[in-house]
Amino acid sequence: MIFRKTTMLLALFSFSVQPSLGAESPEDTRSSGPSSLLVLGTPHLSSIDGGFKAPLLDSLIERLVAFGPDVVMIEALPPRSLAKLQAQGGYADDVLDSFGKRMTRPGTLAQETLDVAWSEAWQRTRDAQGECEPGVSAAACILLYLAAYEFDTALLKYRRLDDEQRSTFSEQYPGIASDFDASQESSNEYYTIAQRLADELSLPRIFPVDAQEDKIPFLGILAEEKGIEEYFQRVFGDVSQLPFVRESEQRQARAIAAGDLLPYYRWLNAPDALAWDRASQWQPFFDQDDASNFGKRRLALWEMRNFLTAANIARVLADFPGQKAVFIVGSSHKPFIDGYFADSIWVEVVSAGSVLGEPSRSNR
Repeated sequence: MIFRKTTMLLALFSFSVQPSLGAESPEDTRSSGPSSLLVLGTPHLSSIDGGFKAPLLDSLIERLVAFGPDVVMIEALPPRSLAKLQAQGGYADDVLDSFGKRMTRPGTLAQETLDVAWSEAWQRTRDAQGECEPGVSAAACILLYLAAYEFDTALLKYRRLDDEQRSTFSEQYPGIASDFDASQESSNEYYTIAQRLADELSLPRIFPVDAQEDKIPFLGILAEEKGIEEYFQRVFGDVSQLPFVRESEQRQARAIAAGDLLPYYRWLNAPDALAWDRASQWQPFFDQDDASNFGKRRLALWEMRNFLTAANIARVLADFPGQKAVFIVGSSHKPFIDGYFADSIWVEVVSAGSVLGEPSRSNR
């Protein structure tokens, strides 16, 4: 029986690849080709002290809009990861407090307002694919995405309310509106790059794809090890004085003074800078590790986080085959994520230089 089924499948496959004599070429049924993935390495813009202004990113946004991604992904925890962390307890509570409350705090309020569980809200937003359900008001749509822990998509929809709608929303849900308004004042790349880009391209949603599960065992290691501060001092010394860190800070300061961060992004995403960052920040954990093996464990958990993030990216791209995507992430992650997809059959890794332009010789 198994042999007969296998033979039938092979026969069908063989039939499917036979040329059809005299028939027109079925170009309309061909695949659109591989998905295109641009991993945009970024500094964490919220760390810029008082020097950040939105126009600093205008040239960068213009380049990204010209690239024309169909999908925008960010370094934030996806809804299912947040729900999983909520159910775990222990160190997971610390991880949620550090990386999840931006989504879970207003999300819990929205769940109570709508009288809906997270699981139902998540399934409904999945089915809606970033749009609003038929017959649902804009305010209720925003609350539903919040209830699903899709804060960034909810904010995107809030930004698109007209003045009257926004005023009404603020009166009805002042706490949530306050969170939204504070976010729009933040320099964090979630808002200054991802929100602007999705808005410019009229995309319905923003996809969070980060992973933080590595922090649970890492917090356990930190609790057990007594000499972590001494370890870091021995391996790295004063981190602020590392040549790569100083060079990066100086280039960023010059770009801010010139009123345009694009040259800095070109340098930061170039292969030489990425290799220098990796050699400065991660290689010492292996080269200078000691009997505690803390460095190797740190590297393993760093890779764990990046592997899980790559898996989340793959899950999103599975719904957008053959289309363009950009992932906005801290630059230290970029060489790892790029590497995981470099040998992929179905994804083409887009070089940042082809989108942003290569660094000038004087800026390398």
